[in-house]
Amino acid sequence: IQDVTDALEASRFGDALRLLHDFVWDDLADWYVEGSKVPGMTTPRVLRDVLRDTLKLLHPFLPFVTEERWRTFGDAGMLIAAAWPSAARRGKSLRASAAAATQVRRFQQIVRGFRSARMLLGLPPSRVPRIRIRGMGVPLELFPALEFLAHCRIDGGGGDWVRVLASGSCTLEVRREDLAGVDVAARRSAVAQRAAGLRQRVQALERRVNAMRGRAPIPAIAETDALLVSRRAELAEHEQALATLHSLADQPLSSRNRSLPSG
Repeated sequence: IQDVTDALEASRFGDALRLLHDFVWDDLADWYVEGSKVPGMTTPRVLRDVLRDTLKLLHPFLPFVTEERWRTFGDAGMLIAAAWPSAARRGKSLRASAAAATQVRRFQQIVRGFRSARMLLGLPPSRVPRIRIRGMGVPLELFPALEFLAHCRIDGGGGDWVRVLASGSCTLEVRREDLAGVDVAARRSAVAQRAAGLRQRVQALERRVNAMRGRAPIPAIAETDALLVSRRAELAEHEQALATLHSLADQPLSSRNRSLPSG
């Protein structure tokens, strides 16, 4: 709320719209709405409050659409006359502890990382792989949310496991037989090619950031720096996928021992 408000007051309308786009797409749709489908993760009241504030922030850009959607909440009066959302007031009533906020961010990183690993490894969308969690990162109460949002099944049993994700102090492993059917050679070639391109982009961004230091406006440096962080994270995901594919190539599954999970 505060970042969008600051951008609008400074007439940085492009920045405000970008922030809203990222929030609606990455947070509202992916976490609040999807999380509301998991019992106990997102309450209807929290989702309603977030939707209301989102409409208020979007109103300067989409006045007619947001005004129409506002009617669905049954509030008296028009959205244009509603009070602008306050980050301070929202923070005072709903502020989570620093530890809880860190836990949520770590959980989001793990879910996104595993989704990316699924895509890079070429797992079919219908596949529900069994995973094993090592280390800290996902509390027990979030296990159902992880299974739902990452489309997997947590299994602490024995067997042959392959690491597919390392996020901070948390590692996720998948049962080797649940990776049956992956075209290892083709995936290795495709992921390696994309990783090479990402390395070049990371190096180019590093040179650009260094050249901008002390010369370009601080917001421009911050934006390029954020892009660099994002590209480095993407490269790390590709490198982890390559390591997993190398492991599968070194110890291929026996066709007689393949047992795919249902799903």
